[in-house]
Amino acid sequence: MARRVAATLLLLAARGAAERCEAERAVHAFYYLWYGTPEIDGKWLHWDHKVLPHWTAAVRAKYKHLHNHSYQPPDDLHSRFRPARGAYSSRDPATL
Repeated sequence: MARRVAATLLLLAARGAAERCEAERAVHAFYYLWYGTPEIDGKWLHWDHKVLPHWTAAVRAKYKHLHNHSYQPPDDLHSRFRPARGAYSSRDPATL
C-alpha cells in the first residue's frame, strides 16, 4: 500500500513539474558585439579571423590543416556555430 501511495505521489509530482516546465519556457539569444559585414562596416570583422596556432605542440600537430588558414566569409565563417540568418553586423539595427 505504501508503495502505491509513493508511486502515485511521484507521478503527480512529475506531472506538475512537466506542466510548470511548459509554462516557463523562454527564448535565449547570444549576441557578440564585434562582428561586421562589408555592407554595414566596410569590411568583414571577426568572421574572417585567421586561425591562431594552439600553444601546445601536441594539439597544434593535430590541426596542421588549419595552419595559416584564414576564413573566407560569407560561406566560410570563423564561428563554431553558424547563425541561422548568416553573417551579421553587430552595428546593424536590423540584427537586433
